Amino acid sequence: MDNRKERERTWRKQEILAAAEKLFAKRGFFKTSMADISEVSEFPLATIYKFFQGKEDIYYTLINEKADLFMIMQKEAIEKIRTVKSKMKVLAERHLRFFEENRDFFKIYISERNGLAVTIREDLGGYIHKKHEEYIQFVTAILREGIKKGEVREMDPLKMALLMVGSLDTLTYRWIADKVDETLSDNLQFLINVLFGGILISNS
Repeated sequence: MDNRKERERTWRKQEILAAAEKLFAKRGFFKTSMADISEVSEFPLATIYKFFQGKEDIYYTLINEKADLFMIMQKEAIEKIRTVKSKMKVLAERHLRFFEENRDFFKIYISERNGLAVTIREDLGGYIHKKHEEYIQFVTAILREGIKKGEVREMDPLKMALLMVGSLDTLTYRWIADKVDETLSDNLQFLINVLFGGILISNS
């Protein structure tokens, strides 16, 4: 396949995914049909089925792409940052911003997750778990680096990573599921204060 045809194929696939994402975010997974995706993307159903087996496959692809994009974004964000403290702050800020910018899409995964678990292929959960574990290990490595440099206390870096990422995930889940009025980024300074400063007064 020559470069022009490959670019055309990639463009069509991305247009279909973009249309499906808008529909999933607006109507939800179960209320969106392949015919809806065809209408919004302006591609015939036959063309869409050349790329995807059905809307489950489309949603699976979107989730995978979001997970991959998140990892790439986080790694690039700290590439030129020297101190571990600055790296952790940037990771937290980018984490919250990413889900803030994709709130409508991830709302589907939270609100319809029980049904989706049955409908979507089982390997979706496996892939998400794999990417989450990769992210935990990524944060763990940064904290381990901080311990070696004397910037981070000598505690289990894996447990610290789990606490940090778990805190971010919990804040994100609550913000998406409960329709909290504040922006997700409003929680950043609070989270940093708790993670870096603790919750107890030093002389208590």
